[in-house]
Amino acid sequence: MVNSRILPFLVFTGLILPLVLLCSGNKPAPLAGGLETTNGIAVRVTDGVITGTASVPSSIIICDSGYSAPALDTFRFADTITTDKNGEFTFSEIPYGTYTLIVRSADLTGGCIIPGITLGNNYSDRYDSVPFVPLAALTIQTFTASTPCQNTVVFIRGTTFNTITGYDGIGSITHIPSGTYRIEAAYRTEKDLIPQLHTSIANGVAVADSGSPILVMHLLLENPEE
Repeated sequence: MVNSRILPFLVFTGLILPLVLLCSGNKPAPLAGGLETTNGIAVRVTDGVITGTASVPSSIIICDSGYSAPALDTFRFADTITTDKNGEFTFSEIPYGTYTLIVRSADLTGGCIIPGITLGNNYSDRYDSVPFVPLAALTIQTFTASTPCQNTVVFIRGTTFNTITGYDGIGSITHIPSGTYRIEAAYRTEKDLIPQLHTSIANGVAVADSGSPILVMHLLLENPEE
């Protein structure tokens, strides 16, 4: 006969404990620093260091919030790393400033953008868990007056997404996380040895993985550059 004192323990180990283990097996595995995610990326900023884990192997780009395109500005910060075999990554020794994280899965099926990450004397710790969305593409055609404009730089400020148009004024930005963006275009010329800048801005441009219409941008002359 079973001792009445150990009967409750046997009931717990035989019935309750397996049920607890079964339920816990359905939870996402804990990630770096205790972060958890099931579809996307989890990021933590603490002590000026950015750490995180992606649910699949991913490429992580960090760039400062004023980044435009190398053809326009070579003094902006950008860096790229790839998650390790566990999906983990760390950015350290990043100059003080405000940054954007651009995340894309290695197979280029999904990604996300996390803006407004601040590092510096007045930074505050933060935690983000952001799901991946499908990646998409945007085709742009630029004009000056009615003429297609070649060598126009088209970009999404604060990201590394940019392109330079061809002879027909057409360029494409690919592998963008689906969403709504502000698209900027710039074209430099000279008149009487004075640099001139032609620009255009399109707000609220929807970029969808199901396809987006060609974005037509007409460039206008700004004040001559100093």
